[in-house]
Amino acid sequence: MKRWLGIVVLAHFVVALVHGSAHTNLKIELAAWQTVYVLIVIVVAPLFAAILIWTRFSRFGFLLLAASMGGALIFGIYFHYLTISPDHVSHLPPGDAQATFRLTALLLAIIEGIGLTIGLAYSRRATHS
Repeated sequence: MKRWLGIVVLAHFVVALVHGSAHTNLKIELAAWQTVYVLIVIVVAPLFAAILIWTRFSRFGFLLLAASMGGALIFGIYFHYLTISPDHVSHLPPGDAQATFRLTALLLAIIEGIGLTIGLAYSRRATHS
């Protein structure tokens, strides 16, 4: 499971970078608090969680993974699919990166759902063992 988790976290990181590039290409700026949230919760926390999972702190790593992926999923769904803004997949500014933005927004949601599920499942399993 740790190997699969590493793949999920790495895929999330790569897709997040591509999504960020689409943001830049479309000139979709984030508020300062959103930038901090993205850096801490969406980028750094899953990577740190993956590292912890390979240590004696694996239970905390799985909990951190669940929290970060859950937080990322809520953030992404809200800003990409619910609230109307330039960050919404149906209200993007003109540009060549629209398809990339839409695809990576969807991939992030899927990967974050998988990461949340793994984090919850294995943190509970570690609790009972």
